[in-house]
Order: sequence, then C-alpha cells, then structure tokens
Amino acid sequence: TQPIHAPAAGKVIYVGELASYGQVIMVDHGGDIKSVLLGEISIKIKKGQSVKNKQILGYTVSENEMAKALYFEVRKNNKAEDTAKWIAPSYRNKLI
Repeated sequence: TQPIHAPAAGKVIYVGELASYGQVIMVDHGGDIKSVLLGEISIKIKKGQSVKNKQILGYTVSENEMAKALYFEVRKNNKAEDTAKWIAPSYRNKLI
C-alpha cells in the first residue's frame, strides 16, 4: 500500500463507491477546481472535512502483492482537464 496525498488544500465534497470502479474521493479546491481520485482505496477522511496540501487522504490497496491503478483527474468548471498539464511545475501553483 502507498499513501494517497491531497494534491492541494481544499474540502472533501464526496467520498464513496462508484459501481465497479472502486472508491472515490473528490476534493473541491475553490475557483471551481476539483480533483478526483478513484480506485481500490482505503479512505481515511470524511465528506465535509477540510484537508491540507499533501495531507494523507487514504492508502492504495493491493491484492496478493499485485499493485492496482489509481485514477487521478482535475476538473475545472465541471469539465475534465488535461491532468498532466495541471501537475506540471508551471501549472502547479494554480492548485496550491
């Protein structure tokens, strides 16, 4: 298992399960920017909780020592963004 950190400070607006995709954590960072993490996750936070940048939200879960994927998405104005762009150093300060 590996820790899953908040990509920036914000407020947890959704925690739950999404059909066969696994657990979902959605964080509102303000400015109509949200991050979505989805996968086999052991969640350690609750809906409505404020989180700090890099705070642990949960941990990945593996079966028989086989790693599983973790999906990460940035949404702005309720539309999926190019996440690679948002995690690049030149854009990073838009989330922080």
